[in-house]
Amino acid sequence: DVLLHKELGLGPQLIDAEKRLSYPTLAKLAVKRQLKLETLAEELRILYVAMTRAKEKLILVGSEKKLAKAATGWCRYLNYPSWFLPALQ
Repeated sequence: DVLLHKELGLGPQLIDAEKRLSYPTLAKLAVKRQLKLETLAEELRILYVAMTRAKEKLILVGSEKKLAKAATGWCRYLNYPSWFLPALQ
């Protein structure tokens, strides 16, 4: 299980043959984190483009079953509403 990044290079898994276990290396954790950050940045860019293309009106709809837990997620920017709700307040 190897991750590849264009700037960081390879992020291999360390395999312990005796114990039959594998562990992520520091390089793999760095590549995984960078790929996640790049994916989030691209999703935010796409959301921004979609939200700024409205000609007359923009209606954003969402629902949450557990509001208190969702509000915590909004404070940590873990989902789409957390990206734009602060701007609406």
